[in-house]
Amino acid sequence: MTQALRGGAGASQAADSNREGVYENLGDALHVAQDRGAHGEGARGEGHDQDRYNPDNPTENPGGYQEAENNTRGVMTRARDILMVILGRPRASAP
Repeated sequence: MTQALRGGAGASQAADSNREGVYENLGDALHVAQDRGAHGEGARGEGHDQDRYNPDNPTENPGGYQEAENNTRGVMTRARDILMVILGRPRASAP
């Protein structure tokens, strides 16, 4: 999946040879991307171990939510070519 998310030569073959692995790794990558935003990149005092607020609640942690959303977009952008191969749809050419 690492090769697949990086794109380039070999990405299509990596996706076709291991669809379930691609989905599993994409799920892991999205989870990590979202937690990085919500939990302050692992900064001390951030995450679920503090009593100030729920870092996973967008209302209580709007900055973390926005960062998680940006991180998620980044993962999906990098994974787009692989997902298109798995779904059997050619990627549209850029304008």
